[in-house]
Amino acid sequence: VLKNGESQYGSHPSLLRARADFFAVQGLFPEARSLYSEGLRQFPASLELHIDAALDSFFLRRDGGQAIGALESQIAKHPYSSELLNQLGQFYYYDGQLDKMEQTFRRALELDPFPNPYSGYRPFSFLGTACLEKGDYDGAVHHFKHRLEKIDRNDPHAYASLARAFHETGRPDEAKANLDMALKLDSELPLARETQACILMGEGQVDQARSILEGIVNRYPRRLEARLLLAQILMGTDPAGAKKALREGIALSKSEQAAAEVILNQSQYEFGLFSRSLISRLYKLDADLAE
Repeated sequence: VLKNGESQYGSHPSLLRARADFFAVQGLFPEARSLYSEGLRQFPASLELHIDAALDSFFLRRDGGQAIGALESQIAKHPYSSELLNQLGQFYYYDGQLDKMEQTFRRALELDPFPNPYSGYRPFSFLGTACLEKGDYDGAVHHFKHRLEKIDRNDPHAYASLARAFHETGRPDEAKANLDMALKLDSELPLARETQACILMGEGQVDQARSILEGIVNRYPRRLEARLLLAQILMGTDPAGAKKALREGIALSKSEQAAAEVILNQSQYEFGLFSRSLISRLYKLDADLAE
């Protein structure tokens, strides 16, 4: 149908992207890449095609430098594109370049202070998550509250992240209230269940926390966040089990097949597979266990 449409109406960036997506969802990535290249040859000004090609480079070819360089080049030509800036900010996050991520998202937010929650771009969430990773819990609270108040009041990820920040700063009532809201919106959300496990660990309910995390790993085997927490629980009582969880996570982070499965399934809960900082934490904990 798409090929017929192109024959009847002529080539168009949207048609080429649709044809490329058709091949990509079937795992036919070389065919999809060929269409991205053809599209960029015919329509070099199409920002959407440049973003698609960069996504392929970053997540499937695992070439962050190529993807980041391509978008930086496009932003030099189109400095007022919030779409390009938001995508580049996400790449910086996964590549562990958090200072550049923050600068890029702030530029994007100057252009579009209230990004469409259905656009796929979530600058406040990435900024808040980076704050959590750096231990800046007040900063995390600021960003996630802003997202809930100004962008999407029904975002379970933001409530779960707020719960984690409040838990880490010793504010159990606020942690529980936000966790309850996250679970009410999505009772199986991995981030919410992981936060629940952290709270249970803090209360000494280790077996219950372990059961929750094992359930997440079974359902989302490529979710590195759950594997890391599970290993932390097991270190004292089951070091062999902790090492197994870590080694499997490290192997998955190197696997082209695992990366392709995350992309093909659009498994948003397993994109931590591409996070350099998260992968480095797996390696560090594994090294600590080996000592």
